[in-house]
Amino acid sequence: MCVYETLATILREDDPASVSIPYMMPAVTDGRFFSCLGIQTYGFLPIRLPEEFVFMSTIHTVYGIPVDAVSAGANAIYKALQRFG
Repeated sequence: MCVYETLATILREDDPASVSIPYMMPAVTDGRFFSCLGIQTYGFLPIRLPEEFVFMSTIHTVYGIPVDAVSAGANAIYKALQRFG
């Protein structure tokens, strides 16, 4: 199973109706340093936001995301670490 499908499966386990969508963020990360070492990296931002929430408007601002979104995301990341660790 590829990495993307594994991550999508983790999200479906908590929310069977979820739809995983690949997204290319127009920014830079520290992943570029790992790439030089031959290590492939993935961004994984598993948060469940209210439909009316405009995520991109909160980046680098004093406004945050809902606590419930962080909690659900932390659980998904924990599961990913268990499977890939």
